[in-house]
Amino acid sequence: MSWLSFESFTDSFAETAVSGGYVVAMAAVCLLQYVVCFIRVTRIRNERDQIRDQMQQVECELNHVRNDQAIVMVENEVLRDFAAESDLTLAMDDLLKKFVPCSTRGLCAIVSNQDGRYSFRQVRGISVRSQRQFELDDEIAARLFRSKTLSLTGRQFLQSSVVENLTPDDREKIQQLYLIAIEDASGPLGFLLTSSLFPASIPLAQQLDLALRLMDNVAFQIRQRERLEQNQNQLRYTTEMLRLRSVVDQYEGPPIRMIDEFLTQLVEMIDADRAALYLQPNSTTGSPCGIVHCGRELQNGLLQRWTSHERTLSEYPILDGEHASLGLQELKRIGVDTLIGHALLTPVLNEDKQIGTLCLTKAKPESFDKNQLELIQWAAQYLATTMVRAISFAAVERRAREDGLTSLANRRTFDESMSKLVQSTLNSRSTMSLLLLDLDRFKSVNDTYGHQAGDEVLRMFAGVLRHEVDQIRESDRAIVARYGGEEMAVLLPDVSLRGAGRVAESVRQAVEATPIRCGQESISVTVSIGLAVCPVHGQTVEELIAAADAALYQAKESGRNRVCSVDTSMAGV
Repeated sequence: MSWLSFESFTDSFAETAVSGGYVVAMAAVCLLQYVVCFIRVTRIRNERDQIRDQMQQVECELNHVRNDQAIVMVENEVLRDFAAESDLTLAMDDLLKKFVPCSTRGLCAIVSNQDGRYSFRQVRGISVRSQRQFELDDEIAARLFRSKTLSLTGRQFLQSSVVENLTPDDREKIQQLYLIAIEDASGPLGFLLTSSLFPASIPLAQQLDLALRLMDNVAFQIRQRERLEQNQNQLRYTTEMLRLRSVVDQYEGPPIRMIDEFLTQLVEMIDADRAALYLQPNSTTGSPCGIVHCGRELQNGLLQRWTSHERTLSEYPILDGEHASLGLQELKRIGVDTLIGHALLTPVLNEDKQIGTLCLTKAKPESFDKNQLELIQWAAQYLATTMVRAISFAAVERRAREDGLTSLANRRTFDESMSKLVQSTLNSRSTMSLLLLDLDRFKSVNDTYGHQAGDEVLRMFAGVLRHEVDQIRESDRAIVARYGGEEMAVLLPDVSLRGAGRVAESVRQAVEATPIRCGQESISVTVSIGLAVCPVHGQTVEELIAAADAALYQAKESGRNRVCSVDTSMAGV
């Protein structure tokens, strides 16, 4: 190779090397700039992501704050409304509406705790039948007051005693139940039972927390108002007690009428419908004797039915001197299946011995509350000494108005009653029947068997007569009296000639069919009966008695053992 050729190659190689170094340098610079740019972009992106995350966190916190503020506003509104309502019952009702706005789509209640017994204090959407069947088992109660809130869902919901005792209609309204404890420093007051919580826009945990806070705040107000109500009830109880005492202290009439007024006012105070006072029988085989029936006015048929129910209730056993509270099921079990929805029986004790029974009844199936029970028990105790005086007075009055042998009304009572009834019959343009009854050949009974046997016959005759008269609808106004000797008399207000004839004939047949045992002897007697009707046969006492006496004479002359009116034989009526 020539020198010239080598030099050319060297120059060419040098130029190539120099130009190649610049390219590498430029590549290195570009690479460096790319790396720097990438790092910067990455840092910017990270900072942007961090800022976005921070903004999202701030927005989330703001949402929580807004949510908490909304909950606080709801809580404050509910508590403000509750505190503003002076009537605790209305306040509770408004509170329940917050949880269950529509009672056909859910149910809610405030359940009170009285000495471990749970009962509904305020309800919404729960039927009366479900309320009566309500039961809370001990396990659920223990869990509730241990955890403060309890959610019943799924199998636990279906197997709960609370749900099992709801009616099918009530059960269809709900899919779950929430129980929220209500208690303060003094102890449990009860709990809230609800099928839904509010507000609907927040999670369940927050709904439960809100409900619990509400119940904690409400508990204090409930306790305070309960104490206020207790003081007011005590004041009212004292006032009512003084009112009842004033009836006894200031009444100047007969004790029986005073007791009637006493019980009439008691019925009004305790929101009952009627009251009845029964005396205990002297023997175990006797029946209680009703001495006072008072209260709401009823039509004659309803009054008789109600009084019949009271007589049934008076025989209900009261154990250990405690009162007996009878609801619908127990009333139906003993045969009281109409009119009365609830009854309370309280013994009237004198020196630890029951001398009577106070029967208080109402048409509504609602039991008496605690304050009413206290007043009733006090009234029963206060009645005891008053009843002893009344019984003594009544015994004296009864002896003055009754015949000692037959226990029927005596002649004086009969004359007074007849005079009033004749006048009342004429004024009302109604009818009244008079029966005069005379035992046939009674003198021969005395002559043959002696006067003791004769007295026994008269007692039997009076008993049969009283029993037969009691069978008629108007018997509560009938007057049955011993007119003199073996002659009896019966006044039948609002009974026509035909009706009185049927009564007289039933008496005649009953006397004839009832032999009297006197020692080893069996005595049979018959009776003749004369019948007269006011105003048909007479418009004065004298005319009516004369007409009935003439009819009785006709029955005797016609062969005895028959019923006659003034001019007509009624045998076989």
